[in-house]
Amino acid sequence: ETNVKTINPKVFLDASIKNFGKIFNSKEIIKEIKSYFSHEFFVEFTTYKAQSDFILTLNVDTFERKIRSNPNLPYIIYTRSSISLNMNNVNEKIFYIDLPEIKAGDYDKKNNAGKKAINALANYIKNNKILEAKI
Repeated sequence: ETNVKTINPKVFLDASIKNFGKIFNSKEIIKEIKSYFSHEFFVEFTTYKAQSDFILTLNVDTFERKIRSNPNLPYIIYTRSSISLNMNNVNEKIFYIDLPEIKAGDYDKKNNAGKKAINALANYIKNNKILEAKI
């Protein structure tokens, strides 16, 4: 029997999460992205970009496809998001994917609907193999 110790690649997560262009702190989506890549690809996340082998970039923002035409109807808001993986210090792109648009609604505020859409995106990442058949 031979045991071989492997070293997991180190990944720096560069996340930009916004709700209508304004920075939005979503610990849930960060947790789900890290969990997905750790379990699927056995990577180790680092807080130091200079020590990483790869840079995983997550971009999320929300938008309104159609203006609410009736105040009795909810605001319907969608996410627009993408993930890319680049080699650090080489700037060579390994992959880029657009995640599906996720929608959510709120009767009172557009911002609340945007927050719900971002949370629904985190739930989508948690429950789906986001890279399957995308690369």
